[in-house]
Amino acid sequence: MRHILLHGHIFKNAGSTLDWSLRRCFGPAFCEHRDDAAMRKAPQQALTSALADDALVALSSHNLPSPPPEMPGLCFHSVYLLRDPVERVLSVYAFERAQQAETPGAQAARRMNLQDYVAWRLRDSERPVIRNFQTRFLAGGAVRHNGDPLSAGAVASARQRLVEGAQVGLVERYDESMVLLEAALHPVFPHIDLACVPQNVTRGAARGGAPLREQLGALWQEVVAHNAHDLALYSLADELLDRSIAAMPDFARKLARYRERSAALRG
Repeated sequence: MRHILLHGHIFKNAGSTLDWSLRRCFGPAFCEHRDDAAMRKAPQQALTSALADDALVALSSHNLPSPPPEMPGLCFHSVYLLRDPVERVLSVYAFERAQQAETPGAQAARRMNLQDYVAWRLRDSERPVIRNFQTRFLAGGAVRHNGDPLSAGAVASARQRLVEGAQVGLVERYDESMVLLEAALHPVFPHIDLACVPQNVTRGAARGGAPLREQLGALWQEVVAHNAHDLALYSLADELLDRSIAAMPDFARKLARYRERSAALRG
């Protein structure tokens, strides 16, 4: 059986940092898959093509199917990072405002202040980048990119990925998450090392670091309402993280060692 690590790279969820670690760990055996159109249109074909390289053992994609397709002779190990969905709004805005691109999001962010941008992104007619996007990502399929309300089945599918089908960490608890990921993946990837140097970090603070609720103003409640499923998913992931830490022998020592390894990389 061939084991493949799959990183579902969720936009603005520290995925670039995890990809940096995977590239450092696996070298040319890691693929940062960038053919988004192919992965969206025919994910099994895109994965088959990428995995034609027998040396490949890890792959990251912004459009990774969830769950991954069943493929003969392959065992996929999916990894995702979740982030507080309301805090994530600021990072999305700051990133799109700073990037040199002509996408609708980047153009909107450059010409709008935070509140105007958020109000625009919350419209049903726009892509749901800040509307339960993490739940949509884990649920997979058509719900990921369209703005239709999430069905109960889609929400249940996303929660099931956390409980049964994937390794899920939290951006706000990155170091703890990496210790658990290393332990979970070690049996099939014995040289796994997820020590990191943070990459592509976007500070989302506007108006001199004012509290998020103040920055969003009247939009606060609307943002929370549009991310109710993400908030519940994040809470579940947080609870599962606590359980895993409690069940791991000598976790504090392992966390300290991970932080030492990362500090050494950062010089």
